[in-house]
Amino acid sequence: MFDRIFFPALVFSSLAAVTSAFAIDAVRSAAPQDRQIVVQLARVVVVARRDSPLVALAQDELGTTAH
Repeated sequence: MFDRIFFPALVFSSLAAVTSAFAIDAVRSAAPQDRQIVVQLARVVVVARRDSPLVALAQDELGTTAH
């Protein structure tokens, strides 16, 4: 008996919440924005070199290495 009332009420309240959230978002996006600030950052170039040769990452039981 409880589930015959609870689940439809839960579905109705969920749909009402989703509808109101959608409506609020639609109204906010339609409102004019004050001013958008566009910032352009300086480019960064990273240069690096490898100091040592490749290091073995794993070794199996036979002693062979995998790179």
